[in-house]
Amino acid sequence: MNTSTAVYPYPCVGALIYDALGRFLLLHSHKWGGLYGIPGGKVHYGESLEAALHREVREETGLTLTSPTFLMVQELNEEPEFYRPNHFVSVNYAAMCDHTRFVLNEEWTGGGWYTLEEALALPLNRPTRELLETLPTHFTQIHRPLMEAQQRPQFVGVLNISPESNITGSIATGETAILAKAKALQAGGADLIELGARSISFGVAEIDHHEEQRRLLPALEAVNAAGFSTMVDTWSEATAVAAMEAGVTMINFTGREPSETFYQKLAQRQIPAVITYMPYANAYDMRRVPRIHYGRQDILDYFSRQRQKAQTWGAQIIADPNAGIFHAEVNEYDKVAHQLEAIDCLSALKAMGLPVYIYCPRKEALTSRIIMAELIHQASPDYVRVHEPEIYWHSAQSVEAMRNQ
Repeated sequence: MNTSTAVYPYPCVGALIYDALGRFLLLHSHKWGGLYGIPGGKVHYGESLEAALHREVREETGLTLTSPTFLMVQELNEEPEFYRPNHFVSVNYAAMCDHTRFVLNEEWTGGGWYTLEEALALPLNRPTRELLETLPTHFTQIHRPLMEAQQRPQFVGVLNISPESNITGSIATGETAILAKAKALQAGGADLIELGARSISFGVAEIDHHEEQRRLLPALEAVNAAGFSTMVDTWSEATAVAAMEAGVTMINFTGREPSETFYQKLAQRQIPAVITYMPYANAYDMRRVPRIHYGRQDILDYFSRQRQKAQTWGAQIIADPNAGIFHAEVNEYDKVAHQLEAIDCLSALKAMGLPVYIYCPRKEALTSRIIMAELIHQASPDYVRVHEPEIYWHSAQSVEAMRNQ
């Protein structure tokens, strides 16, 4: 055989990327006639398979992978869907990523995050459909790491850039202090850094969304540039959209009844949003109107409506039953009752198919904080908003230790 003229298949790698909610990243490309596929590409001479996997994913999506797990090898021999005849041998991996905000290069024309059921309903190229349809065979390879990742929630660390906030330990102003606070929250266990630029504290001066954005956007840019995954806490749709345009990872929307336009924007940008149960227009409006009484069924009915609206537009939402925003007339007994009610709602919201998010109340007494953290952990939320992630983390470890005895 004359090896000087022999032609060999190209060795390639493919990445089936999934997030903390179990969704898969699927992208469509002109190379596949607009069909959906997964990121990946050729292995360079002298490059290991995993090194090629990380490089290709960074080049094509800007994402950083964690814990790649081998799935299967596929042969792609002159695939009719591909834009030109070629022969590839693809080594495919499943892997989580550092955040869900992706930036595509010229090889891809769009895409998003999809559950397995949603993914199988997409126009997929043949190799990707085969990969997804054989996932049950690879259950232990992909779902065990996913379940381990979901044994603890994603921690959302609070960073207030509103100097008037009454929780002074969460305040940071100026880029140096903001980045130092973000690093401290991350060191304590925070997965996302939540920036809030407008205080809900009673009695403090009110600011409009223009001032909110003036405070917020430079801080968001600095925290994003430092490599953190970010969330923005706002009840202003205008501020939420500005944050999306600035590259935020997630939105925490704390106003009443998000508009259809807001859901449309979320879907267009493929940015998940926490939607908070809020019986008032916003925290400022709450100061000026009588107390509204509500209960568990009001919360569940509200999220049934929001789920339908989100599905209509294809937006990804997370339900927050509200354990932290209360009217001034709510006394401490009623406040705790509402907080326990919010925790009790989590299982019902999850039964609706919604990921859940909850604030871990910052009680004055340390023992009260620990008790509340343990109650929340037992309810298995997907996200927990915390001022002190290390306290929740230690409480969660105590709960897990007791469960395993």
